[in-house]
Amino acid sequence: MGPGGEYAYFGTMTDPGIIVKVPLAGLPFDFSLSNSGDITVVQGDSGSNAVTATLVSGSTQPVSLSGTGALPADATCSFNQRLQAATR
Repeated sequence: MGPGGEYAYFGTMTDPGIIVKVPLAGLPFDFSLSNSGDITVVQGDSGSNAVTATLVSGSTQPVSLSGTGALPADATCSFNQRLQAATR
């Protein structure tokens, strides 16, 4: 069952009719990512960029962000995730 108790109902045109109640939890979802713009960081300094995940379709589900790829020596990438309600 979804966070709000979301279900889909399907009926048959038979006699007697049958109604099937299907929980929507775990259904695929789609989201988009945006950020607050390009940043340039000089060696020894730090920088930040706000990344926003926006729900496009489906039910709200957690999205995890991570930094991968080639970073310069001694550079790190981290995310301070703030939980909030998804927007559409």
